[in-house]
Amino acid sequence: MDATWTWFREKLSERQIDLSEEQLHQFETYWRLLVEWNEK
Repeated sequence: MDATWTWFREKLSERQIDLSEEQLHQFETYWRLLVEWNEK
């Protein structure tokens, strides 16, 4: 998972998008929920 988040942050940075730690946490929560629902 760490490699995925490192890649994600790099891609955001390339597009000059800066997210706070709180926003990254919110996105991770959302992403995990999507994965959970898609596995059903």
